[in-house]
Amino acid sequence: TLTVYTYDSFVSEWGPGPGIEAAFEARCGDCDLEFVALPGSFAELLEAPEEVKVILQDPRTSVTGQGLMLWIKKLYGDRAPEIWARLNERVLAVTNGWSQAYFSLFMNGEAPMVLSYATSPAYHMAVEETDRYQAAAFEEGHYLQVETAAMLRTTERPELARDFLAFILTPAFQRHIPLGNIMNPAIDLGDALA
Repeated sequence: TLTVYTYDSFVSEWGPGPGIEAAFEARCGDCDLEFVALPGSFAELLEAPEEVKVILQDPRTSVTGQGLMLWIKKLYGDRAPEIWARLNERVLAVTNGWSQAYFSLFMNGEAPMVLSYATSPAYHMAVEETDRYQAAAFEEGHYLQVETAAMLRTTERPELARDFLAFILTPAFQRHIPLGNIMNPAIDLGDALA
């Protein structure tokens, strides 16, 4: 038996999993290919087999790590310490920041999962032309990260600063966000988003 961990849509009846399973088993003869779909919910991640590991970021040095910390607290309330203890059984590493977790560990195959952004697969689809990497869609929802901008009270150029803040919400600025920052734009870009 070969167990392959993947995402729900891969193993669904309309996904590629069933056909791949049949083709591989026909090729290998006396074998069994078993797909195991991971996180449909955060609770399922906590109950995943022991060998399923995830890479997280330190909430003291990373906004993604901080987002996970706040999300778990919001979702589980007073049970958050218990949930962290259970999640800790799945943690391969805790890095200082997203880049180290994503590029240094996850992209080098150190773990099948990494705390990242729901938009991370868009980078791979647009730049590498692959849909190999997928975001987990937890039934419980996800912590929303919103990028912000502000003008310093002590600025010497308040008019220019206000002009730039207004510029942020224009298509001329926002069209650079989807592929330049791999995030959703703050305004509707229509067909320009594609």
